Amino acid sequence: MLNKAAQKIADKMILQDIIPEEDRELYEYGMVQGVILVINWLTAILIGAFFGMFWQPVAFLLLFTAVRVYAGGFHAGTQLQCYIYTSVLQFGVMAAIKFISIPMAVYIILIGIAALCLFLIAPVEAENKPMTAEEHQKYARIARRNWSLEVALLVVCFFLQWEMMCRCIIVNFALLSILLILGKIEEKRRLTSSSN
Repeated sequence: MLNKAAQKIADKMILQDIIPEEDRELYEYGMVQGVILVINWLTAILIGAFFGMFWQPVAFLLLFTAVRVYAGGFHAGTQLQCYIYTSVLQFGVMAAIKFISIPMAVYIILIGIAALCLFLIAPVEAENKPMTAEEHQKYARIARRNWSLEVALLVVCFFLQWEMMCRCIIVNFALLSILLILGKIEEKRRLTSSSN
């Protein structure tokens, strides 16, 4: 449905000489991805509102996206699966942020696990978007830099006793680690099945 709407909009833009025909696919893809992004953000905000949380879903998504875009990890097979998985994860994330008190030892363990995942696994490329060696190095560097900035933010928030923000950051690290591990498992499975 989104693809057909994007095609119709692209047709009109081409007829009105707003975009050239050879850029049709790029614009269609961009329109679909833009709508999906808005839907995901609105869903996250609604889930947060369900829990009586308003800034937390925005903070979590900003932190998560800043690393996830470059680190990669597990990806769903279809856009619908992606939306469903993302919505379920957002529900779980908001519940964890709201209801789980996290002891200092768990913070340290999760930071360590996230560091190992980011420095040993990331970036994990998606099946439909292979990376060149140069892109691999660049994305790894950016993911690690962004993660390091989030660790610094966590330390500041911890000393300022902003517990909810600390929870947003540490749950973000936990989810990033899980998705990186699952992505690496999927990548190895793909490589194994393609070599057989």
